[in-house]
Amino acid sequence: MNLKEDRKNLNISQLLLAKISGISQGYISSIECGYRTPDGARLVKIKQALEEIKKEKSENDKEQ
Repeated sequence: MNLKEDRKNLNISQLLLAKISGISQGYISSIECGYRTPDGARLVKIKQALEEIKKEKSENDKEQ
């Protein structure tokens, strides 16, 4: 998983991902820069948040 690439593909900010995942923006930045590796629980939260955002964007696209 390349968090920065996944986030950029969804066109969302670190701040939005942080709000949805419940993980601080600073921690997300540290992961993207390679300073930290998320533990299992945080990784699950991030993946769930990305999936939630992806699903929401998909539903919005269908409505338009």
